[in-house]
Amino acid sequence: KKTLDPPVSQAIYNAITVLEDVGALSPNEELTELGEKLGSIPVHPVTSKMLLFAISMNCLDPALTLACASNFRDPFTLPMSPDDKVKANAAKSELASLYGSHGDQLAIIAAFECWKNAKQSGNVARFCSQYFVSPGVMRMLYAMREQLKSELHMNGFIPENSRFSENSQDGGIINAVLVAGLYPMVGRLFLPTPIVKRCVIKDASDQRVCVGRQSVNSRLTLKKKDVVPLVIYNEVTRGDAGLSIKNCSIIGPLPLLLLATEIAVAPINDDNETICKVNDEDGNKERVKEKFMSNPDTMVEVIADRWLSFKSTALDAAQICCLRERLSEAILFKIAHPGKDLPRVLAASVVAIAKVLSSDGISGINEYFESADLSTSVVAETDLGQQGKNGAIAGSVGSLRSLLSNGSESQPQHPSNVAPENIHPNHDAPRKGSLKRPREDTA
Repeated sequence: KKTLDPPVSQAIYNAITVLEDVGALSPNEELTELGEKLGSIPVHPVTSKMLLFAISMNCLDPALTLACASNFRDPFTLPMSPDDKVKANAAKSELASLYGSHGDQLAIIAAFECWKNAKQSGNVARFCSQYFVSPGVMRMLYAMREQLKSELHMNGFIPENSRFSENSQDGGIINAVLVAGLYPMVGRLFLPTPIVKRCVIKDASDQRVCVGRQSVNSRLTLKKKDVVPLVIYNEVTRGDAGLSIKNCSIIGPLPLLLLATEIAVAPINDDNETICKVNDEDGNKERVKEKFMSNPDTMVEVIADRWLSFKSTALDAAQICCLRERLSEAILFKIAHPGKDLPRVLAASVVAIAKVLSSDGISGINEYFESADLSTSVVAETDLGQQGKNGAIAGSVGSLRSLLSNGSESQPQHPSNVAPENIHPNHDAPRKGSLKRPREDTA
């Protein structure tokens, strides 16, 4: 009789590492309470943790779409004619732009939301045809999302008839949801050069992988040549042309610092000489460093997972560390007590995180790139883009925004599992706007 071959030892090691990183296993490789809860959801443990984060941020709908689309067919069709390929690329870029950033995952989220609302208004056939979206894949994603939402309800993560998606159109919070679901698949994006003709992503191991030609990020143009944007991606595939990444999204530094496995804070290199001089006089290096870091305006280096470096003030770095701890405590509390409201301090911290992400989650991303005039793109010339005069669907980008919002304005909301009346402004959680955007160290 034939039996299954045992898994490769490296695969076992990688799986254990992932489970430990998300907190599902203890350092002794014992199942934690978080791991038990994550195992009750029929998706990858990292995806399960993304769903819990999205619930806490009141942004569940985009996370459901990502969770289901990550293991299913691409919802975008691939036309054969060169002209249609240009239109398809433009359509995908327009969809991604609705959330204020650049990314294939963002395009998928926007495509599903627009498809869902177009279906309700009777424009689904036109939308799918002119934005190169597969209606069959969308129907399957809809069914999968409903099943996953039912699983979350049965396991007590969301109460029945409760809404957890009031922030589902907030680009900054969606950016953080992406990081929660795909980290540590993060790297730096290098645009084409005279020597390297394609966009490449360099990861933590210094490996360079090409960005697929179908990605919206394969056609970006930088305003500043010395900027190296951060990017998050889902998987690396091997083809005839070598390793490539099909789907990736540009991310900001703030969500990364809040959700990285670990961060370290140290004086920037330029100040090391100053510390050494003071240390020679004082004789106590640790006390000198502590005194040096206690100045809130001191510039420090924040290092995520020992390879991504950012510059910030000591005060902002301390606030980020505080919010990281509060976020972890809040998620663990909701896992242990799914039917209870968060304690007041944790509730205030979660609201602070949502507000900071809303205002600064994608801050600076569009400063890197040349803006595209989407209103004159090839999609704007289609029937869907010309419907504005008739009032059914307005303009190319305007029509998409109408489909996305379905007539409602999106404002950052309190997370659904937090009672707003229990949140007071004198709590010690950082206030909205108190964090400055960390600056990337591109050296």
